[in-house]
Amino acid sequence: MFNFFRKKEKPKKYGTFGAYGMEDLYDFLTEEKILNKAMELKDQPTLGTSFDDFLNKEVVKSPSGEIYFFLWLLWIFPNDLKLTLELFRRRSFYSENDYPKKESLKKVWENHVETMNIMLEREPDNQYYKSYKRNIYWIEYSLFYTEILKNIINLFNTKIFSDLNITGIHKRKGTKIQAETFEATIRARRNYTGFILTFKSPELIDPIKVIIDSENRESFFFNWFSKTYKVAMSKETATIALHKIEGDDDSLLNNTDFIIIIEDMIREYLNNFDSISKRFENDHLKDPINVFFKYALGIPQLNHEIRTQIIHAIELKNGVWGTFSDYN
Repeated sequence: MFNFFRKKEKPKKYGTFGAYGMEDLYDFLTEEKILNKAMELKDQPTLGTSFDDFLNKEVVKSPSGEIYFFLWLLWIFPNDLKLTLELFRRRSFYSENDYPKKESLKKVWENHVETMNIMLEREPDNQYYKSYKRNIYWIEYSLFYTEILKNIINLFNTKIFSDLNITGIHKRKGTKIQAETFEATIRARRNYTGFILTFKSPELIDPIKVIIDSENRESFFFNWFSKTYKVAMSKETATIALHKIEGDDDSLLNNTDFIIIIEDMIREYLNNFDSISKRFENDHLKDPINVFFKYALGIPQLNHEIRTQIIHAIELKNGVWGTFSDYN
């Protein structure tokens, strides 16, 4: 009866999520997580755009497509396993034949090509303008797969570290903590307070680095996902104990088979490698080597057959991606 007295709710602002047609990803991330990230990144640029502008304005990189937006999210929310897996699932929504999908993004692309044509009328032999007229799908595909792989490797490395069981009483020698399965080193942070605790192990893909804000090197805490550890140092020993567990558990991390995901990803990339390489030929922005394969070859647990396929693919396209020796 009195509905006309009700206050109209303001429509939700989706900003750049809306510009790329990704409103559902906003809801997937949850407003709480997004607002927390906004506080964390306050006044910090993300690729030249503040996160506040990213949320409140419809920012579009010209030219770009939906996969570029996925890439953007991976830069803003690094090592978020749930988001990483969701974006990887969505990769199959897009193809070279209809990219970008959203009409407004197609219009941006058409305007971009028109601009390149105008510039080529002035400079017909300019390779920069010629390169920029070609479809961007395989460029954004390759960049996206590279960033996804980097995130998956970091998360896999995190899982390996979690399985090391670092607790116990270990030998200490100066700035080093020595144990059967790992070695840790304490180093001061340059130009910052506190120090960095670095864990190395033959089982890890890369060293694990933890920033410690405390000035006290003899007794301190550090967080790792949902766990908090306490470290107590004496002259000859270092005791690492699990202090508490709180918040979300690590079930998704523990239950994810990273090697299967990594190998499936590499197989898909290999299947499209001819198209990727063709697009990157004579491209002025191309790296001297294929960074996706560089990351893949750094995984000790990688299947030998897949490793061989990668090396063979590099050798076949050495005119585009260098020789295998460039990857060592």
